[in-house]
Amino acid sequence: MYSVGEVEGPADISSLLQQGMETGLAAAKGNQQPKFNRKPEENIEALPADIESGGDHHFICKCMDVTRKEACMSIDEGFDQVESLKRYTSLGMGPCQGKSCHEAVARLAALDTGLTESDAVPTTMRPPAFPVSFGLLSGRAHHLGPIRRTPMHHCHIDLGVKFLDAGAWKRPDSYMDPQQEALYVRKGVAMIDVSTLGKIELSGPDVIEFMHFMLPGKFAKLDVGRTRYAIMIGEDGILFEDGTISQIEKGKYYISTTTGNQDAIYTLFQWWLTTGDYDVQVKNLSAGISGVNITGPKVREFLSSIIDLDFSNEAFPYMHNRQATLEGVPLNLFRIGFTGELGYEIHFPSEFGESLWNYFMEKGEPFGLKPFGVETQRILRLEKGHLIPGADTDALSNPYEAGVGFAIKDDKEDFIGKAFLAEFKQREIENRLVPYKLQEGDAIPIDGVAVIADGKPVGRVTSSRMSPTLGYGIGMAWVPAGSSEAGNHFNIRSLDGTSVIATVLDHAAYDPEGQILKS
Repeated sequence: MYSVGEVEGPADISSLLQQGMETGLAAAKGNQQPKFNRKPEENIEALPADIESGGDHHFICKCMDVTRKEACMSIDEGFDQVESLKRYTSLGMGPCQGKSCHEAVARLAALDTGLTESDAVPTTMRPPAFPVSFGLLSGRAHHLGPIRRTPMHHCHIDLGVKFLDAGAWKRPDSYMDPQQEALYVRKGVAMIDVSTLGKIELSGPDVIEFMHFMLPGKFAKLDVGRTRYAIMIGEDGILFEDGTISQIEKGKYYISTTTGNQDAIYTLFQWWLTTGDYDVQVKNLSAGISGVNITGPKVREFLSSIIDLDFSNEAFPYMHNRQATLEGVPLNLFRIGFTGELGYEIHFPSEFGESLWNYFMEKGEPFGLKPFGVETQRILRLEKGHLIPGADTDALSNPYEAGVGFAIKDDKEDFIGKAFLAEFKQREIENRLVPYKLQEGDAIPIDGVAVIADGKPVGRVTSSRMSPTLGYGIGMAWVPAGSSEAGNHFNIRSLDGTSVIATVLDHAAYDPEGQILKS
């Protein structure tokens, strides 16, 4: 790292220019930065403002636009000490933190009160008047914060992955063209690393009561071996999370959260446990448990060949979970369908992550098993019409507008956000999140562009991709409620001014009845 200028302390302009030239030459050659031994007399101080000759509108503090007149009025009102003058007028509270005006303020206070300048002691300068810390110099590069990697990280590198930064995580974005990866899922069998998902275990005598308070759904009838879709809302009734809840053993509930919210939800559970009389144990298993999702038409045939478990639809139906072992490694298997295809999410201890990934890839080769990444998953979930909280929703999205009101059971006595949900139900819905499709050949708009009506923006596209399975563009968008009925059309305007016409769907673009998913 090379540093020049006042970051190393103040100096005159000629010294700074010389330092910059010599340091730049050293950096270009890859040499160490030359040392500069400044003498004390080489350092200069910022000259104070000309207090004596300045008029009433002379700026004493240029950062905060405080004039001499305003400062003198404050002194006349009794704020005649440098510290009180600073607090009353904001002198020296700007970006320079007093570096350019502290002496001028002290001189003015002395002149206006009859004190000597030695008695009007300036306030202490604060950063950035002093040298910048190494933490700030580190910048926004890869070392800015901690980096989290899944146990399969180096397996992905060996496969030529392109990584995606998902918070602190390095997630596989794609290994090849995401469009091609999506077709591998739809026509064969493919695998994605889902180790970054949150895994939280709840147990204890009051676990049902606690879950009924924390979440808007009901779980008393969720039997062992069953899995259920669930959402979470804030106290304001706003949707911020979705995932699944499974009873994997009697009285033991396993919650799968999104990558970004795993720590927040664990903290939220802990916080509410301190406020209520719940006998519940909460464990954050996210770091200790890794997972993969193996999906596609050939997945049942593939998994049956390596795991001693009945994968038939009768023995292992959709939205159920099972336990098994593979080469002595304990597995939790969940039959869920975020990709819209027959699939199984398999969780296991993280220490076996790399070996199991390689095992699956080796044993899956005769079945054509391929890896796929997050970008491909986003294409597949759009084909199935699944939303992603935070991507398709924002801080104003309630569950009814977002189309997940079915996960709410508001006949419970109380739960977080219930009062606001009741208010939302009484209001007329103004906007809805809808799936849409484009015509073949239409340009694919980017995420975030506007939905236009009568020349004005009335909504926005939240997710937009080309569907390789269907051959046309698909996505999700917020539109006015009056335009949200299936078959309605709306206008999407791209950043270059071009427009395409989208058609609202009332179901998933792919497998709308869920026959493939549940087969």
